[in-house]
Amino acid sequence: MKVENIINNNGNRAANQFVISNGNKVYFQSYATMIALWDYTERKLYVTPSWDCSVTTRKHFYIFLNEYTSIDGNRESVLNGIREGRIEVVQEKMLSL
Repeated sequence: MKVENIINNNGNRAANQFVISNGNKVYFQSYATMIALWDYTERKLYVTPSWDCSVTTRKHFYIFLNEYTSIDGNRESVLNGIREGRIEVVQEKMLSL
C-alpha cells in the first residue's frame, strides 16, 4: 500500500488530500473521509456522497479523476456517470482498504 498527497494544479502537494494505491485499486481521501475508489480491474468508480461536500474536496476529487481514472474530472461527467450507472454511490464503510 502506498499513500501520497495529491498534486494540485500548481504542482504542489495538497495538504490533507491523499491518493492511496493498493494493488489494482486506488482511493482518494480528503482529510479523514474516504471519497472514492477506482478499481482498475473492473474499470469502475465508486464514490461516497461526500464527493460533493465542499469546493476543496471537489477540486481535488476532479484532479484524482483526471489522473487516475478514465472519467473526466468535472461535475457534469460525475453526475452523468451516476445517472447512467457507470459510477456507483456507496457509503464510506464500503470503501475499506
